[in-house]
Amino acid sequence: MGCSTITLDTVTHVPGDITISQANLHLLGPGSGSLTIRSNRYSGVLRHTGTGTLDIEGLTIAQGKYVSDNQPVGGCIYSKGTVSLTNSVVDHCAALGTSMVGARGAGVYTQGDLILDRSSISYSNAYNVEAIDAYGGGAFVSGNLKATYASISNNYVSGSGGGACVAGSMTSISSSTISSNRANAMGGLYLGDVNGSAEVVDSTISGNEAMIAHVGALYARGDLKLTNSTVAFNHDHTASYAEVSVGGAHLVLESSILAGNGNAAGPADLWTKATTTITAANNLVVAASGASLPANTIHDCPQLDPLADNGGFTLTHAIKPTSPAIDTGSNPIPLAFDQTGYVRKEGVETDIGAFEWRTGTGQERVFVGGFDGLCDQ
Repeated sequence: MGCSTITLDTVTHVPGDITISQANLHLLGPGSGSLTIRSNRYSGVLRHTGTGTLDIEGLTIAQGKYVSDNQPVGGCIYSKGTVSLTNSVVDHCAALGTSMVGARGAGVYTQGDLILDRSSISYSNAYNVEAIDAYGGGAFVSGNLKATYASISNNYVSGSGGGACVAGSMTSISSSTISSNRANAMGGLYLGDVNGSAEVVDSTISGNEAMIAHVGALYARGDLKLTNSTVAFNHDHTASYAEVSVGGAHLVLESSILAGNGNAAGPADLWTKATTTITAANNLVVAASGASLPANTIHDCPQLDPLADNGGFTLTHAIKPTSPAIDTGSNPIPLAFDQTGYVRKEGVETDIGAFEWRTGTGQERVFVGGFDGLCDQ
């Protein structure tokens, strides 16, 4: 194929986006680095009006901008059904609301489920000209979210859920990274179903920010299971809640690092309701509020390196050879590999967090955080 970029004709073709009326359609490209479909921010890119699955593989969908005073949703991709992205990239998208209707899903908006497999959503913004909350800078998902080897990063929303806002009852995130997203509230992930459940496994949530209200990393209104994961350097500007906050009846926390997160009051890694039942083991949590954790929970700084490419599909935080997370974790699932694709257990026991230390990594201590009073600064 000689063409590396397809730019939609938004001058003679109004509204400019590609309308897909089929219930199910599979778009197969040569690779996300080989072919991009874009609109140069004059319109959306793909508008799926069918109620089946829009399956996108090996493509980059970029530079879409959907502006509306009625339904400002789906800056790059809109679907009445389910969206599945495999080995694909969605980036530099925007959804703009020009009335009292909130924008949703700058990168992807789906009324069904969103499935991410070795794919990324980044550098996308959902916002309103009126003082109305928008939702889901990277993605707004009315159904369920499943992300594997995925990256949701550097997205923004003038409301809640900078990385993604999920309204459905099931969220499953594994071997993925949610990083550097911003929102007025819930900078990283907003999981909004009070009766829902979410599972985050072998993943990293890092550097997300709630700029006005609470919860920088992840807010689950329902139940949450967090296993073999690292949540670090997220923050907000209030003095309530924490960067991982759980409003549901149950929290399962196993072999995970929660450290270097903070709000206006100082270190703030974990918050739960007083009525939340907590099952926890083999964790490193520096600052927990309203959460009763076992006596053997480690509260020392984990000695994390900056977010970097340490192997695998997504960015991770390596740990130092002197980290208290080494050989003090567990592998309850069990997992064969850590987030980078390295063996999940090397040494006496599994390490806490998403990264398994190995010889030759993390030799030079680097100051990571940027917030006063937080560990690993």
